Amino acid sequence: MYKIFAKLLEENGVTPYQVSKATGVAQSSLSDWKNGKSKPKFEKMKKIADYFGVSVDYLMYGEEKNSQQELSSIYLSFAKDAQQNKIDPEDIRLAIETIKALRAKQQED
Repeated sequence: MYKIFAKLLEENGVTPYQVSKATGVAQSSLSDWKNGKSKPKFEKMKKIADYFGVSVDYLMYGEEKNSQQELSSIYLSFAKDAQQNKIDPEDIRLAIETIKALRAKQQED
């Protein structure tokens, strides 16, 4: 996996330090990843993938997977985050309804 990260660094002309500063992923995490001491958690990989404008699948495997799988991973990540922050399903339903109402209002304007 780090080989793909290194390739992206080279292609984009950036350093691990710059990626660390831009994403908030600690340089020590990147170093541990490089040295095989650890693998980054999904949230960190998502930040790095977003920084480079690629999917997490690309960052992990060097190829794009099914976009439906990518969406499922994103939604699962949000669900885990909501659960960890004690956000219940009713709060999520309310947030979705609020977003729908705001979008509908924007379309009217």
